[in-house]
Amino acid sequence: MTRAVKCWLFCALRYALFDGNTLDYDPGVTNVNQVAGPAGLSPSYHLYAYSNAIDRAVPVAQVTDDVDGDRRPLGRAPDVGADEARMVLLPLVVRGQ
Repeated sequence: MTRAVKCWLFCALRYALFDGNTLDYDPGVTNVNQVAGPAGLSPSYHLYAYSNAIDRAVPVAQVTDDVDGDRRPLGRAPDVGADEARMVLLPLVVRGQ
């Protein structure tokens, strides 16, 4: 999370990803099922392969695609945040000597 979370009275978050927060984490903020870092966010808020946000959210029936229009979930569960990470698995080819 790169911006401060501020609440007038209190905020209750669920499955939010907090990574490296210090003074910008208001005392009125509570987070149920907090997802620990590393956040693994690119400057454009897309997830890197090592992000702990991957497959850590709760499915919501009304949310069927991400910020890029990719369907979600792509894995066993949706990813935390606006982006659904797309992993490309390449086959391993071993050649004889």
